[in-house]
Amino acid sequence: MANWLELKLDPAEAMLLKKAVRAISQVAFTDVDYPDEWFTIPNTAAHLCFTPRFMALVSGLSHNDHPEILTFLHMPSYIMRRLDCDESRAVIFPLHILLKQLELNTEFSLSLYGDDFVDDGIRYELENDEGIIIHSSTLPVTEFEGQVDLSVLDLSQYPMSIGLSSDLFVRVIHELELYGSTIRAVVSENEVVFLVVNHELRFQREPGRCEIQSDANEYPFVLKFDLQHKSAFLNAAVLSEMVWIRKTTENLTVLDCPIDHLGNLLFKFLMMDDEVYPI
Repeated sequence: MANWLELKLDPAEAMLLKKAVRAISQVAFTDVDYPDEWFTIPNTAAHLCFTPRFMALVSGLSHNDHPEILTFLHMPSYIMRRLDCDESRAVIFPLHILLKQLELNTEFSLSLYGDDFVDDGIRYELENDEGIIIHSSTLPVTEFEGQVDLSVLDLSQYPMSIGLSSDLFVRVIHELELYGSTIRAVVSENEVVFLVVNHELRFQREPGRCEIQSDANEYPFVLKFDLQHKSAFLNAAVLSEMVWIRKTTENLTVLDCPIDHLGNLLFKFLMMDDEVYPI
């Protein structure tokens, strides 16, 4: 049997993948109450992109017809036990079915196989320590002929960023969510001030806890992100030691959660931050 894809994760990486996909799936729902008529059944279609160097999962899940954010999971080849991919391909698949399969795994290695002669599925297998396959199924997919935009993975497009330790990021959300759903961060060379309405939290620059980056040393600058999907952000944050809040050259905000032994989980806000704030 000829395979265009062979991917294998050790049990520890497979467990991390399950937790990351849980966080991605939570973006289908909102933590802010809206009238019922605003909601539709979440569209769980997502993209899997395979290259010889990495796998990327891209989701535009939303609780309505207009996604507020895009979610990306980038997994480089070096974290995997094996990644053999003859050519770069992208497929469309139902995220909820992948999550259902991942939830079945509690302690086993995970493998994905793409068959050259099968266009509508990727084989999913769980294997125990003795090399015995204890579960096998097929993830339904359709080939995607278009181009998936993965520019979010290019760190050079982020001229301004702040990094918070995971516990500090969680604290910011829990303390400020009581006052509103949009958080602004006003960043100077040595301090970050988080604001919601008239409530604020201040943190001094500190390596490993509150880090500030500006390529052109331009201060102050402002970052903004919304808390409609805070449960997804919090569950992503606990998988990471640092959470980076980045500003793109297009003036968009990206939350970047590096996850040891897995890759990066990123949330890209689609609304441009073009407001002018008094500083």
